[in-house]
Amino acid sequence: FRRVLFRSNAVDGFNATLTLRLYPVANTYKLADVRTDLKNTLKELGQYNFSSWSTTEMASRTLLKKDGYYADYRGTYYNGTAIYGRVMMALLDNHQIIMMHLVCSDGYFNSSYKAVVNHVRDTLSQQQ
Repeated sequence: FRRVLFRSNAVDGFNATLTLRLYPVANTYKLADVRTDLKNTLKELGQYNFSSWSTTEMASRTLLKKDGYYADYRGTYYNGTAIYGRVMMALLDNHQIIMMHLVCSDGYFNSSYKAVVNHVRDTLSQQQ
């Protein structure tokens, strides 16, 4: 399951996008595995098309009231477009991972898109 929740008009030639992804994991999957998956996701995101790439340290964060982690990143594409992103992942009770990923133009993250991410995170609910 993958759903794009938000897509903005282009700013600095880049559309902001907020994506939710839900995927199954083995029943032996633990919270420590979320950290590993987040690290690998950030590594994969930064592997292509960037002249520079950096990430923050991972920190604990809940999503759907379940424990998980998040980290931010900043990158510059080869064409000079600077972007910023945040990836959050949490382990759900039903052996699934939920991932929320925001990517936007670097200059606008703190001014508006971060509020969108926080609002979605705070109001997201899981249907039974």
